[in-house]
Amino acid sequence: MPTRERFEFALSNVKPSQWELFEQLASSFLASEYPNLRTMATPSGDGGRDSELFSEDGAPSVAFQYSVTGAWKAKIDATAERLSKKFPEIRVLRYITSASIGAKADDIKARHMKKGLIVDICDQSWFLDRASIDANRSNSAERFCEFIVDPILAKSKVIDTSPIGLSGDELSVSLFYLDMQRADDTAGKNLTRSCYEALVKAALSGTSPENTMSRDEIYNRVLRFLPRYELSQISRFIDNALTRLRRKEIGFYKKSDSFCLNYQTIERIKDLASERLVVKAKFESEVLDVISSRQSFGAINAQDAVASTFNIIDAYFLKQGERFASDISRGEISETPAAAIEHVVGECIGSHLYKNKRLADCYANLVHDILSAPSPAAFKYLQSRANSYTLLSFLSEVPDVQSATNKLFSSGSIWLDTTVLLPLIPESSAKAGEKPFSELFRRAKKAGITLKVTRGVIEEIERHLNKCRVYSKSQTWTGYVPYVFQRYVLQGGSRDHFSSWLEKFVGNYRPEDDIANFIEEFSIDVVEPERSAGLPEDLISAIQNYWQNVHTRRRAEDEFNLQANRLAAHDSENVISVLSERRRESGREGLGFRSWWLTLDGAAYRMQNDSEVVSAGRNFKSPIMSLDFLLKYLAFGPARDVVYSSENDSVRIFAPEIFDNIPPDLMMVAENIRQDLADLDMHIIKRRVRDGLDEARERTGISHKVSLEEIDSAMDEYF
Repeated sequence: MPTRERFEFALSNVKPSQWELFEQLASSFLASEYPNLRTMATPSGDGGRDSELFSEDGAPSVAFQYSVTGAWKAKIDATAERLSKKFPEIRVLRYITSASIGAKADDIKARHMKKGLIVDICDQSWFLDRASIDANRSNSAERFCEFIVDPILAKSKVIDTSPIGLSGDELSVSLFYLDMQRADDTAGKNLTRSCYEALVKAALSGTSPENTMSRDEIYNRVLRFLPRYELSQISRFIDNALTRLRRKEIGFYKKSDSFCLNYQTIERIKDLASERLVVKAKFESEVLDVISSRQSFGAINAQDAVASTFNIIDAYFLKQGERFASDISRGEISETPAAAIEHVVGECIGSHLYKNKRLADCYANLVHDILSAPSPAAFKYLQSRANSYTLLSFLSEVPDVQSATNKLFSSGSIWLDTTVLLPLIPESSAKAGEKPFSELFRRAKKAGITLKVTRGVIEEIERHLNKCRVYSKSQTWTGYVPYVFQRYVLQGGSRDHFSSWLEKFVGNYRPEDDIANFIEEFSIDVVEPERSAGLPEDLISAIQNYWQNVHTRRRAEDEFNLQANRLAAHDSENVISVLSERRRESGREGLGFRSWWLTLDGAAYRMQNDSEVVSAGRNFKSPIMSLDFLLKYLAFGPARDVVYSSENDSVRIFAPEIFDNIPPDLMMVAENIRQDLADLDMHIIKRRVRDGLDEARERTGISHKVSLEEIDSAMDEYF
């Protein structure tokens, strides 16, 4: 029996020219329910029905119509009209189709019901729900998949190889098998073993008992996946993988020292390939719809734009994976934030197109939107893609992945900044599965990480929420709309109810204590800053001066500013607390440090290169852990088997969520759009609101945006 995903892919890809295959499938499925069903289709015409139920009086009342056309409305209307003329005694039309229709047919059903004809639609879901009910249907579905799916898989080269460099087919193959292996592996399996088993199976793609492959050829194929290495560096990993796989997944012929995939593995490969193609097709359709609806893409061919979007996403995941693998290999986290999507856009769409700033911004906005708020189909595709690129990057950087990841700390403490805590507040009103920061901290706690926040950060959050309250009641406002209010509106809230909604988090008398109680629900401890005992006084002074200059510069003021002074003190407290904790850690360096600071402020990364800080702190090591690093640490680090129990168990963050500096007039546009779209799915609402804001920006000329990792000059005003 095929998997549901493989059968869905077959039904979605059957062509009109393959109508006979679909008719055979439909007849087999219906025969289980209607043993008296008789097929009426003939080359000369069937009078509008393909099958009918046999009746004693010769006057059937139920007709069946099989169809693989996408124009199902016109087909149903035409069939109903012919039936009314030639077979007026028929009262029920069962329309059997490979299309996915669902509730979209309600109107046409009601219209024909008024004319005395019941239209019962058996669409794609009808087949999928019944494929495993009995052997007749299971066997019919399997035969249908063999004819429809297998030729497509071979043509797509998802499970095929070719002797070229790791830039085309082999890249696709290696990513697919790494994805498949990760989906099949049990929690806690050694990463090195898992990766080499995947590459060995990728090398054996296309083999069978009649077409085996020698050990030497397997070596050569795996080396093409990992061109940086000599055979002497990885042969033992390949041999060990072959030995393990002989037990269940591959056949071994001792006399010729050759191997092949066994039948069960080949079928599993086909099933997963079908599933991934279904997911990708759904994602492609979503991206195409979004691009087609955005006027900002102008006359660009929509299909070309979709291909460019996928290339940008792949390039972004590859850079993320390479950065993480490089950090592990070097033993320390990179000093700068991850490459911005805008930079990846420039590399992917070509310098001549990148010079068109407006077009580059369109692609960057689109990819940001996709990665920040993916639909379920998009999330599944993105998750597998991101994980596979990370594993491939690991393998390219170090041959023994498990040994490399063992360098990571297995537990420790992370001090949290306002920028990573504010998202928790609007997420409290989001749907399940749409709470990335909440999930991130929950999983960090499962991994044994202690999460800490100072009273200074609590104070910043309280001031931000108060700013949101003032904005909600203001008739005139100078500056940008505060973050929490933005998220509140985009998730369905109205301005009139904002103050009452905010009472869930803060009251009027002890707001900071209220926020502390809310934060503690996420197992985040509110603590006093660490004392700076043992740190050089020059270093402490340099850190304090650095943050004082950052916050003063953001306000462009020479005079003393109380707010800038308080914010600088809070950031300095976090840095000094991390460095003080590290000083007590004996013999730890680089990724072995157990104490880190999680912030999304770009100025935190630039501190590493500040001349005064570097001069005062000999061998100064940055206290910053990036959001991307933490996510990959949880997915691939020592505690991954505790944090993640299945391939679908993941945090919905792939790129920094955009923080838009939205002025009040554009916020009003967003509020109006959100109100009009109240009944739609949230990911559609977010895209429509984003489209509306982009269109409004084009009219007004306002297009100022910053990402979480690049908030700088506007940060303090915005938060």
